[in-house]
Amino acid sequence: MWNDYARKQGVAICTTVRKLRTGLSFPSCIRSVFDCSVDYEDLASISFHHIQGELEPYGMAAKFFRKQRNYESEREFRMIEIVNTEKDMEDHKGIIVPILNPNQLIDQIFIAPNADNSIVDEIKSLAKRLGLERKVQKSIIK
Repeated sequence: MWNDYARKQGVAICTTVRKLRTGLSFPSCIRSVFDCSVDYEDLASISFHHIQGELEPYGMAAKFFRKQRNYESEREFRMIEIVNTEKDMEDHKGIIVPILNPNQLIDQIFIAPNADNSIVDEIKSLAKRLGLERKVQKSIIK
């Protein structure tokens, strides 16, 4: 998967769903958060109404939890934030969601196996500042 998504500059951060749900501090402009494992299907063969009914109470957000079957190896989990108002989005160029405690949230950090040493050093330096240096390793999986 490294070659498909990251080549030489990728980082994979490993955690659990429980840690992700409890380890983030959502700002007040966030009205609600939906999270779910992605379902992989032949999207051409299903209707949006089928998706919406199956993933109630996600409503309109349901379509963001579906992907084409050929991506099934990703085993993706998504979180979608719904803001209170459009003004909240206009006020931000994105929404920063702080991590409460990186050491509790992050289980492991893998660096792409072909990453340049300068990238490896930079990631290890950042991890050390956060107290995560023992959780960083270069992936042996190509």
